[in-house]
Amino acid sequence: MTREKLDKYVVLVEQGLSSLFNFAMVIFLSRVEPSAVSLYGVSYAIFLLVSGFIRNSVFNPILVNGVYGSKAFFFLLKDTVKEMLFITSCIVAVIYMIATDIYSGLLVVLFFLFNEFSRVLAIANRRTIYFLAASSFAYTLVLFTSYMLNVELGFATGLIFSVVYLLVSSKYYTSNSDEDVSRTSARSSFVLTASYFTVTNVPLLFLQAIWPIGAVVFIQVRSLFQPLMLLSRVFDLLDKRSAASQEKLDFSSLKKRFMMFLSFSLIASFLMFIISIYFFDYIFGEVGVNHVYVSLAFMFVIVLMFVVKPIETFFFKNAMVSSLSLSRIIGALICFALCMVAFFIPKELVLEYLTVSMLITWASIFLINLVQINDAKRCGGSSD
Repeated sequence: MTREKLDKYVVLVEQGLSSLFNFAMVIFLSRVEPSAVSLYGVSYAIFLLVSGFIRNSVFNPILVNGVYGSKAFFFLLKDTVKEMLFITSCIVAVIYMIATDIYSGLLVVLFFLFNEFSRVLAIANRRTIYFLAASSFAYTLVLFTSYMLNVELGFATGLIFSVVYLLVSSKYYTSNSDEDVSRTSARSSFVLTASYFTVTNVPLLFLQAIWPIGAVVFIQVRSLFQPLMLLSRVFDLLDKRSAASQEKLDFSSLKKRFMMFLSFSLIASFLMFIISIYFFDYIFGEVGVNHVYVSLAFMFVIVLMFVVKPIETFFFKNAMVSSLSLSRIIGALICFALCMVAFFIPKELVLEYLTVSMLITWASIFLINLVQINDAKRCGGSSD
């Protein structure tokens, strides 16, 4: 087994442990402190938003440019200080508006964020086994301390361990490049993150405003497909890591990566669709709302979320970030336009309509990306 394949398996195992940790934490909070479940969910959603911004502006350039060592670590810290100050203030504001326990929410966000830092650098430096051991210990430490003492101390100890591990492990990373890392502009990072957040969450927000019961079913169906959404993030990191060995990605390489992502996503999403059809009521109980078409739409959404990842890598590697940003802006505008129509749709159809709207949005982004790739192929290169 090659080291690259071993890294893939290790990262998939670690991501599985992460999903298991989230599931266990929700069950634990539901039993001992039900009021904290919503705060935990909001905090994790904020982490995904924050990590998405930093991933687009810092992580992706590190991975695709092949600068992995201590230089990448210090680059990451130096160039995210201002972002982290701004983002932290936003986190405090959001958590304050939703819940009063700002301290607990910040601990959750920062714990996952530093764990994400370590994950990216471990993938870049092919030290995934060490990270698997460290993250397993961190998850166990948080759960054990939360059970024995309280949740705040649990995440506090987990955060301390994650920071210490990141600082210590970075000393063993050796830079393989003397070149400076060119980061993605803040404008492009904001566009990519905000547009992704829009196309994945705005339909839910409209649904919550129009028909709260439908929003519950939407969340339940999405929770079944959530592990695949997390896997798409891991596949994306691994794809960008493997792309670093090439000066530029050619179209044959893109096609090979695309088919790999497509094959896996079709099989995995179809299996989750079958589970949703036959085991939904057993898992969530009777909800009295037809979820079949919602599950079917989510199955195709997952496939599209996977197949745009190698295209994104192609754009990053070939200096076409502005083209990627343009496709996401158009997708976000389409999403908003379709969601506005939901106010004129009969309530009993709004759940299916908004879910299909999300599917149309992702399909539009994918088709725009294909047009952009064909244009680049016709021009014999790529430029931003």
